[in-house]
Amino acid sequence: MSVFGVDFGNLNSTVAITRFGGIDIVTNEVSKRETTTIVSFTDGERFIGEQAYDRYVRNSQNTIFLLKRFIGMRMDDPALELEKRFLTCEIKGDDEGRLMFGVNYCDEFTYFYPEQVLAMLLQRLRSYVNEAATTDPKFPADVRDVVLTVPGYYTADQRRRMYQACEIANINCMSLINEGTASSVDYGIFRESSLKDTEEEAIVVGILDIGYGATDFSVVKFWKRNCKILARTFDRHNGTRDIDYLLYEDLAKMVQEKYKLDVTGNKRARLRMLQAAEKLKYLLSANQTAPLNIENIMDIDINIPSFERATLEALGAPMLDKVRAVIERGFAESGVAAAQFHSIELIGGGCRIPMIKRMVEETFGRAPSFTLNASETTARGCAVVAAMLSPKFQVREFKITELPTYPVMLGYTVENPKTPTTVPFLPEVNKVVSLLGPKDTYPKLLEVTIPRVGPMKIYAFYDPESSNVKMQNLQKEYVIGEWEIGAPSKPQGKVRDTRLRVNVTMDATLRVENAYVVDVFEVEVTEDGKPNPEKPDEPVEKVTVKKEKHKQLEVSVKPNLLINGHAPEAVVKFRKDEEVMAKRDHEIIRTREKKNELESYILDFRPRFAEGGMLADYLDAAGKQKFVKQCDDDEQWLYDDGESADYAEYDKRVQALRAIGDAAFNRHRLRDDVEFFIKGYKERLEAVKKMAYDKKGAAAHITDEELDAAANKVEEAIGWASKELQTLQNTPKDKDYDFTVEQMKKREEEVTIAVRTVVNKPAPKPKPEPKKEEPKKEEPKKEESKEGEAEAKPAGDDLD
Repeated sequence: MSVFGVDFGNLNSTVAITRFGGIDIVTNEVSKRETTTIVSFTDGERFIGEQAYDRYVRNSQNTIFLLKRFIGMRMDDPALELEKRFLTCEIKGDDEGRLMFGVNYCDEFTYFYPEQVLAMLLQRLRSYVNEAATTDPKFPADVRDVVLTVPGYYTADQRRRMYQACEIANINCMSLINEGTASSVDYGIFRESSLKDTEEEAIVVGILDIGYGATDFSVVKFWKRNCKILARTFDRHNGTRDIDYLLYEDLAKMVQEKYKLDVTGNKRARLRMLQAAEKLKYLLSANQTAPLNIENIMDIDINIPSFERATLEALGAPMLDKVRAVIERGFAESGVAAAQFHSIELIGGGCRIPMIKRMVEETFGRAPSFTLNASETTARGCAVVAAMLSPKFQVREFKITELPTYPVMLGYTVENPKTPTTVPFLPEVNKVVSLLGPKDTYPKLLEVTIPRVGPMKIYAFYDPESSNVKMQNLQKEYVIGEWEIGAPSKPQGKVRDTRLRVNVTMDATLRVENAYVVDVFEVEVTEDGKPNPEKPDEPVEKVTVKKEKHKQLEVSVKPNLLINGHAPEAVVKFRKDEEVMAKRDHEIIRTREKKNELESYILDFRPRFAEGGMLADYLDAAGKQKFVKQCDDDEQWLYDDGESADYAEYDKRVQALRAIGDAAFNRHRLRDDVEFFIKGYKERLEAVKKMAYDKKGAAAHITDEELDAAANKVEEAIGWASKELQTLQNTPKDKDYDFTVEQMKKREEEVTIAVRTVVNKPAPKPKPEPKKEEPKKEEPKKEESKEGEAEAKPAGDDLD
């Protein structure tokens, strides 16, 4: 029983699993704690993660990288020009202008949406989780509940597409969570003992995430069992890859000058140079100087003996200025001065670069803190939130108070509004109210009153006057929701305002939970009239009066599912396509494993039947000749016609070889096992026989005949085994003989139980002695005559 969280990154993705033992980071097939966010396609197969990264350079035209940058992107997005520096595959727009990747897959050129590619990655990440969660191979785990991170700047459309990617991958996404918020959860929930009890005493911490493609700064207030986002600033076009690219451009100039070689015009050379620039950045983060060596790039070996850190810092100065601007905006928007911060936690890949550490210290006035794991904290926070949302776990209470990135407005149409409002992209709207202002918080449930009755349409949209909305250039992404409100059925009187319950969830999406109108009508009721003051003794008469009553009437709410994300029928199709591709991948992997099994069996067993081989004596001459010939034929077939055979053909050939090779190996193994086991077998039975002899004379209720009979059973078992071993050793090695270790184990157990039954026989209970009858005591008989005399004496005395 597990849930998991995924930190979906530009360069790498990290997975954390929550189970009863706590939270663990899941490793991939090469034991890395981070999986490269990349997918590569070949003529018949998909490679995901580390396998795809190995093919990145040589199969770049069919490889999709930096997937996070393209979720929900349009072809006319100005940011696309920045991304083309790193794009290696073909792209095109669909009928609505949404970006699609073009790759050669299964011998045809195919286009995929970024969400489809993300579903492929999620499937692979889930396979790692299932492997980690499986405790018994007979019962493999099937974990499907997940929480995903998204950048704080993702719009409602992008967030909807993230949910749809999970649907395509057949995964239950319980919620999305902003990256900075996930890190805040990881920070706050494990520091409860050191936090104050009230918000007034809370500490303020800045969490600066310098990632591969973007920079995010969250100002968070922490107190016991609470975290509250005070400000969130970001630059979605400034990350460590920008340093890589500036370094690449400088290196390309140096190569041009030194080797007269232009690497910018060759795609493969350019990618190799970018990878070399990234590696050089890592080296210069730990050293003052580092060499650059690239072998065979456009038939030339590039060697730059020394590259200095000072050059890197000079190239990276523009990037540092942008990061500083993000931090300063965070200070300003939160209203908290730098001196009032408890600390600034530095996370992300950029936190390891010395010039960034130095710049943060200069801006903050103090050295940054590194108490969070730079690469794993976001995934761990995701896993904690997944456990909080799952009914499978009981997690300590921890309240998250979010801050909206984009203010949200609600628009509708009313007749003769007092203060009409115009919305250029929604001409039918003439009245607007604010749902989420820049300083509002969520999650929360809002009740909105509209002074009219349906049917009508209402719209939720981002405030076009917001600075964040303008900065992100969301011209075609303003509207984030549309709902059709129905008319009330069978009202009894005059219907007044329509009231909506709007739920702003933790993932920053809006849902109109329900809507109702107030039906105002009159009813006649009987009540006591006023008493007559002049005649107080008269009874008060009943009177009928009319009273106004209010009643809530539910009205229908129908959302427009085409506003955000893909159409529902498209998601169903994508899911079916993904199932077909996953099944194909499984069959390819299964076939490849069987092919490798056939090849390894040939290479492993054929030498064993050669002269002097381990199994040479365990198969007759004809059998050896047949086996070796079959191995030769299968090997030749493997490298000719069998290169692309199906699973059934490989399996048939493997089973044919095993029928001969395994039989010989089993005969060899049987002799070794029997000869090894029989030594201990005899020693253990001798100890059992000694136990029987030691019991002689020690217990009167056990006769020597019983003990001798038990010892004889031991002798018979030892003799039987020795005789069978002798027969086995005299049998030709290439012949089967029915004498196994299991038979000896069974005989040993039977004999041991029989001897112990005799040795441990309980003594009989002593017979109870018969009770001696005690003689009855005779009661003295009373003599009547004496009693009469005794009674007469007093009379006699009286007479005297």
